[in-house]
Amino acid sequence: MAKNTNHISAPIADNKITEVLNKQEAYHVRERILSENIRGSMVSRRLLWLLGKTELGNIRQILDIGSWHLNQSYEFSIIFENARIDAFEPVPDSYQFFVPSEPRFC
Repeated sequence: MAKNTNHISAPIADNKITEVLNKQEAYHVRERILSENIRGSMVSRRLLWLLGKTELGNIRQILDIGSWHLNQSYEFSIIFENARIDAFEPVPDSYQFFVPSEPRFC
């Protein structure tokens, strides 16, 4: 009985799917960085330096420490839609300044 060699094993198929999804996400992240740069986003200006130098499509968590009114956390959330953002704002007034305008960040 001949072996069927026209199939791909599940782990290899899963790896290929993950690779394709990472490339797609990297493309979308790149497009969002460029789009936000046009709007004057400080985060996108800094991320422009990393384009082509590191993989940005698989960012899953961002730590924003001392984010000053949480503006950069908001900018990160636009660029990295699938990332968890943990923001630490030591000044309560800065936090209160932002939260009423963006209830999804409470």
